[in-house]
Amino acid sequence: MFEKEAEEYATTGYEKKLLTKEQIEVLKCGRYDGFLKGAEFGFNKANEWHYVKDELPELYKDVLVVFPRGDCDVKRLTNHNEWVSRGSWCSITDVIAWKEIVLPELKESE
Repeated sequence: MFEKEAEEYATTGYEKKLLTKEQIEVLKCGRYDGFLKGAEFGFNKANEWHYVKDELPELYKDVLVVFPRGDCDVKRLTNHNEWVSRGSWCSITDVIAWKEIVLPELKESE
């Protein structure tokens, strides 16, 4: 999934170094594999669902929750074991899973 980016990362930055071709190839392989594994880990972590029966999110942090019917909402867990959002609340047992919300990076306009 991230092979193109890993290849680009692995093949840059060797121009000014005094290395043999063999050393560069070894470094490229290590950089490629490390980048690819890190990118895949981050992607999977960002898309990971957590089941309420196993773990709960940080208190008062907005998360995406899913209900038994399959519908979703953005809520936060309170110290009273309630899920709350704008004008609504539900019991902790009304939610089956939650997921961290990962926002896109915002780039400043030039």
